[in-house]
Amino acid sequence: PDPYGGRAPLTFVATTPLLAQQADRARTEALARRAAERLQALQREADQLVTAENTLLNELRRLEVVRQIKTEELSRLNVEANATASELEETTTRIDALEVQDEAERPDLRLRLVDIYKLGRARYLRLLLSTADVRQIGRASRMVGALAKADRRRVAAHQQTLDTLKTARRDLEIRNRRLLALRGD
Repeated sequence: PDPYGGRAPLTFVATTPLLAQQADRARTEALARRAAERLQALQREADQLVTAENTLLNELRRLEVVRQIKTEELSRLNVEANATASELEETTTRIDALEVQDEAERPDLRLRLVDIYKLGRARYLRLLLSTADVRQIGRASRMVGALAKADRRRVAAHQQTLDTLKTARRDLEIRNRRLLALRGD
């Protein structure tokens, strides 16, 4: 006599595959859950890497732009430095010419000033009165006027040369400082 009426082995046999299926399903669900969690973690990591990559790419681009700016600034400074060096050469040449002109004018001017000094306070009047012929006074007067004008022009020209020389030296000094500053930059 079978207490289960022949159904027990069948029931037991029928529940065993059901339990095995439930265990497989639980294991499959756990694996799927772990795979989904791993996939989410990988997706977060991928997003972080994209953000980091964008940040690095942006930083590289920023550095490239800064480098290009510095290159352009260097090019501009080189152009300015070359122009200033050229101006410096021109100023030096002008100073040399002015110094030669000053040296050339100096002896004649010195002699003329000595002659004027020798004539004393009434220098031109004395020349005018030294004419022996009264008829020549008009010509002597024009001659004295021309001498006085020529003396004033010589002194003014020499003073202009000295002023120009002084200005050129000051310009030279300013350009030299500017060139040094540009070279420093």
